Amino acid sequence: MSRAFVCCTLALLLTPAAVVAEPLLLEVERATAGFDRRTGVPAVDVQFTEQAKRRFGQFTTDHVGRKVEFRIDGQTVTKPVLRTPILGGKISISDNLSIEWARDIAARLSSGAKIEVEVLPE
Repeated sequence: MSRAFVCCTLALLLTPAAVVAEPLLLEVERATAGFDRRTGVPAVDVQFTEQAKRRFGQFTTDHVGRKVEFRIDGQTVTKPVLRTPILGGKISISDNLSIEWARDIAARLSSGAKIEVEVLPE
């Protein structure tokens, strides 16, 4: 066996593989449609369950500065950049929603749909 082959094989074994994380599935305790108090645009206010609050808090802490995608029933709802950790278990989704769509999202979440969150590639 040649020395070059051994070195290349060793280098491949020691090189960290790209980690592909599974999307984070979050259970919702409560979701309501309304209007953002600051901007007046339609919004969905979401309160996570206690377990989802902890998981989402850790997720946002680990990925500050990264762009993430929020999906409900496989449908993309928003793609924000995480500016700070979100530790309180509450979010407000207000990215280009009509009031009808906000009501539909709130109804689906209230009926047991989960929010799926995933870090997007850079």
